[in-house]
Amino acid sequence: MIETNKALARRIYEAFNARDLNAVDALFAADMTDHTVGGAQREGAEGIRQAWQFFFEKYPNVRAEVQDVLAEGDKIATRVLLRNIGGNAQDEAAQQATFLMMEFARVADGKVVELWNLVK
Repeated sequence: MIETNKALARRIYEAFNARDLNAVDALFAADMTDHTVGGAQREGAEGIRQAWQFFFEKYPNVRAEVQDVLAEGDKIATRVLLRNIGGNAQDEAAQQATFLMMEFARVADGKVVELWNLVK
């Protein structure tokens, strides 16, 4: 189960980088619960799809680089760098801005059913 859950985490970021909104249903449960810090909570897989779409429009060059994936039982923890977050900024340094994201998920039946994240 641990290696399967780690593979799920990696597939999430592969789909994100590929801008594959159709993959969301295979990765997140339809009734997933989001516990995002800061109140940007989304409802189910459809909420994730909408959040990704918004993110891709606001930051068209963003890439997620997985730094670490840890798993134990039905939980996954990932440390991810979000690069090129500056979007359409004129300044090259702003275009190449990087955020650190920590995500924690609970998995059931091969999909994320609960999600927590924090971006710095």
